[in-house]
Amino acid sequence: MKNFKFTQENFYQAIKCLMWFIFTLIFAFSQDWIAFLINWGSVDKQPIFDEFIRDGALFFFSIVLVSSLTVDYFLFRRCKLSENFDTVTNTVFFSISFIIILTCASLFYNFHETPLDKIDISALAIMELTLVSITAIYSIFIKFLSLLECKK
Repeated sequence: MKNFKFTQENFYQAIKCLMWFIFTLIFAFSQDWIAFLINWGSVDKQPIFDEFIRDGALFFFSIVLVSSLTVDYFLFRRCKLSENFDTVTNTVFFSISFIIILTCASLFYNFHETPLDKIDISALAIMELTLVSITAIYSIFIKFLSLLECKK
């Protein structure tokens, strides 16, 4: 990564990573998309959104995505990302993964233990969307690094 130059091929790799994330998002929430489409004709869609947020689906999506990236890179890869990166990079990779997983799990536990009438849905939605955004940026970046390493 020290001599990284952004080329047209790297741009296409970045687009592939973004498409990977979008398809992962579509397939991961396919059950929720179906439920949303079934209830499309209902007048009030707010209860569907509230239930989606309260269930912690976005927290679990972040946990599964980060966990799968970690397993992918350190157990099942042909291109060894860990051999080409130094100890600091590996530490950062594991640290960010651990922080995302721990944050998602602890927030889910805290909100799961809170009575439904005491949950601030808008605050919970902001937390979930923030964590998914961080997970998306992190996942796309790690996937991009992986594609660059496998090209060598």
